[in-house]
Amino acid sequence: MLGASTTTDDIRHAVILAYTTGQRGQDLIRMKWSDYDGEGIYVVQLKTKAPVWIPLHEQGRRLLDTMSRHNAETILTRADGGRGKSIISGTRWARRSARQA
Repeated sequence: MLGASTTTDDIRHAVILAYTTGQRGQDLIRMKWSDYDGEGIYVVQLKTKAPVWIPLHEQGRRLLDTMSRHNAETILTRADGGRGKSIISGTRWARRSARQA
């Protein structure tokens, strides 16, 4: 599914980040480049307010190390520089599709 020609890079990035961190969509769109240390990412979870450091799987590190940053503060940023809120609805769809496959 992630290799489909209709899957945008924005969706692909959001799905990989969700898969490799296990975080909720609301936490994904708040992740900042400054919180990524090359091995993992620091997150203050919106629901629990708990600060956590999440070690990243190699696939997640590879993604973040090669992603364009668009001079943005947040990681999930659209190509036009906007925050990635609209990406999350696609991520939910992708998760459901992956479970059904």
